[in-house]
Amino acid sequence: MTRIDGAVLAVTWIPREAVEGPARLPFQLGLAHFDDPPPERIDDEPAFLIAGEFTFANDVRAWIEVEDGAIVDRGVGGGVVLGHRARAETEGVMFARQTYPVLRPDPQVQADRVRFVQTGGGSTGLAAPRRLGPRGEAHVGAPPAWTTVALTLHTDGRAEHEVIGASAFPRHWIYDDVGRLQVKTALIEFDDWFYRDAGRATPWGGVDTPALVATAESALERRLSQAIIGTDPPFRRLRRGEELVRQGDEGGELFLLFDGVLEVERDGEVIARLGPGAVVGEAALLSGGVRNATLRAITAVRVAAVPGDRIDRGALAALFAQREVPGGS
Repeated sequence: MTRIDGAVLAVTWIPREAVEGPARLPFQLGLAHFDDPPPERIDDEPAFLIAGEFTFANDVRAWIEVEDGAIVDRGVGGGVVLGHRARAETEGVMFARQTYPVLRPDPQVQADRVRFVQTGGGSTGLAAPRRLGPRGEAHVGAPPAWTTVALTLHTDGRAEHEVIGASAFPRHWIYDDVGRLQVKTALIEFDDWFYRDAGRATPWGGVDTPALVATAESALERRLSQAIIGTDPPFRRLRRGEELVRQGDEGGELFLLFDGVLEVERDGEVIARLGPGAVVGEAALLSGGVRNATLRAITAVRVAAVPGDRIDRGALAALFAQREVPGGS
């Protein structure tokens, strides 16, 4: 008899740049907290979960037992872990994050695989007045955040995971069973999340939100993105269909894609799609300032822009060299 184990971990966290306008007030007053970015690799998951440097963690651990090619037993565990910044108190006012019941439908069993699905999350503690519903009724409370992930174990030993749904806010990062960051949700839609009917438009009300995910950026891009954010750059917003840069135009800026998805088009052909964390624009900075591709928003997009001379040219050259399809424009 052979036992096959698998795991997937979805980490929900609130980036500092994800909240704008009046909604930042609870953070400024100490009633809510931003989170530091999780690591690109989690080498010691128990220690990571104990440290709690996140909002929520949706932890799925499952196993199957196989005998003579047939599945004879199965099981699933894990749950939701609340980050250590679960409460904030200022002058006697306190809002608390709290977990909601884990939703775990019956596993989907086939001859050669079992698919386990789990929804986990809860109240974020981000409480502020807002109006909900067709009558615009006043409401004070914290909307929930969640992820719904699936883990499929095959009799040949393979383990696959997918992100089925997630709240539109904040950010969700997905790690495989050895702690490697694999994908992240690509779009934060704060208004859609904050002004929805929190009692109904959630998995606990029978409604999930499909998740748009993108492949995690490289370690080099992660270091460059930290350098860009360190310059306190301005942010630009693009509507769906708008161009960030056009092939053949001159340009001297480097961009960090903070939110949304960009498609890379060269000579009329779409050659790549880029998600949050991607650093783009290095090609023009290394080749005379002329953009070698068009970058177009296929969702709402937010980017940080920084003059190219503020970033180390050696790092830009390394980024350009590592791209399989040089689409940095």
